Order: sequence, then C-alpha cells, then structure tokens
Amino acid sequence: MNKPNFSDKKALLIEDMAEARIMQKKMLNDFGFKSIEIAMKAESAIELLRSNSYDVILSDYNLGNGKDGQQLLEEVRHSHL
Repeated sequence: MNKPNFSDKKALLIEDMAEARIMQKKMLNDFGFKSIEIAMKAESAIELLRSNSYDVILSDYNLGNGKDGQQLLEEVRHSHL
C-alpha cells in the first residue's frame, strides 16, 4: 500500500503549550507536511485563516484564555474561513 503524500499540503497547528507544539509539529513533519504554520491562540489562528487556506487544521481543545479549540473550529466552520 502506498504511503499518502502530504508534501504539497498546508497545515495550521493551534497549540498554546510549547512542548505539545514541538511534538505535534514533529508528527506533522513525519507525515510529510512541509508547510506548517503555528498559532498559539484562537484569535491568531482566525487572523491566519482569513488570509490563508489550509488543508489540515490541528487544534488543541484547551487554549487557555479566550476561545477554546471547539469554539474556534465552530467559528471556522460557520464563517467559512
């Protein structure tokens, strides 16, 4: 079975904890993603989503202050970002 090729795909990683960001970015790299942008808050992610498109969004559920991951993804879905 052929391994999927994600080298031409773009990912957005939303994570507020440094250790988790490092681990999740490595995981995305291991899957073959070459283009990975990182946001540490929901608000930063929304700004990135307004000006870019992504094939994959990987978000932490608990983002600290502000919106949580579920609220963020619901906003993305409903506003068609």
